[in-house]
Amino acid sequence: MKRTLLLILAVFVSIGMYANTGITKASTPTFDVRVSAIVASTTIYQASVFLTNPGADQRDQIGNIDWDFGDGSAPVLNGGPVLKHFYQPGTYTITMTFTYITGETFVVTKQVVITPIEPEY
Repeated sequence: MKRTLLLILAVFVSIGMYANTGITKASTPTFDVRVSAIVASTTIYQASVFLTNPGADQRDQIGNIDWDFGDGSAPVLNGGPVLKHFYQPGTYTITMTFTYITGETFVVTKQVVITPIEPEY
């Protein structure tokens, strides 16, 4: 009988912990990439990477955002909007590992194609 009561109490306590948090079901995060070229003595391709979802009204629910740019460089840990420089044209897979404060984690990938700039004569 005591075990049954303890089990019921444990269930109610766990429900109560999450019942009034005000945190709604987390939406799947998304990001966008804008690429521009910087031409000097060499060409550098700059990618602006930023979240498109969650919106500004849900930013307080973000726990962590990690970025891997698929070019062999070190990942950017706990970064929001990021500027990334690519030094070679190619196809890169950008991976965002996104964690809400509730612990829900999403891994979102997007391929980005960096095309070489044709010289103007």
